[in-house]
Amino acid sequence: MGTTPFRDIVEFTSSEEGLNTGLFPAQVFILKMMYGIPLDARENTIRAGSWKAEDSILVSEEEYAGFLREDERCTPEKGSQVAAHPWNDVFLSLGRRSGKNTLASVIVAWELLGLLSKECPQAYYGLSKNTTIQILVVATDRDQAKLLRQDLFHLIEKNPMFAERISNSTQSFITFFTTADRDWGETPRATIKVNFISELTTKGVQGSSNLLVIMDESAHMR
Repeated sequence: MGTTPFRDIVEFTSSEEGLNTGLFPAQVFILKMMYGIPLDARENTIRAGSWKAEDSILVSEEEYAGFLREDERCTPEKGSQVAAHPWNDVFLSLGRRSGKNTLASVIVAWELLGLLSKECPQAYYGLSKNTTIQILVVATDRDQAKLLRQDLFHLIEKNPMFAERISNSTQSFITFFTTADRDWGETPRATIKVNFISELTTKGVQGSSNLLVIMDESAHMR
């Protein structure tokens, strides 16, 4: 990340200066596990056990991590309740109406903020200044791709950290200016792109410098 006013993705999501979005306790837990943020051991906020309320109990984040590990449903580092650093590869198996779109949008927004917080992210990653850095979101069909794009745009459209950097916004992608882009002169070229595609093809991926790839409903992809 570049320099941002937020300690981590959880603070960024809940803060009024950030996304100002409320998440379910289990969603917060997922983000903490993904980004290596210490788990809470005091407050019992997450419902564990059966999906039926009467057959479940409230547990802390640390207890929930232990519950999932014992049930072989998560793979934290050995001897630790949470990874000491963000995971490079994450596979989430979540049910319907579990807030997958919201989680995806929050993660994209956080990684996007990291890019826009750097004067020239290309220099940071050792790329040519005019290289487009892409965040790629892959859905199973066009309608779902549009929904994911709408969810992200709804989160960022009124936030000046993002809105003032938007260069172009269509149904399939949104491009953003970095600080270095704007120094190019009267016709700057936006080099940050969030791309939403409906199938994983070489056309959407080949030759791209992808910082992040999110595959929605990957079990149903051909």
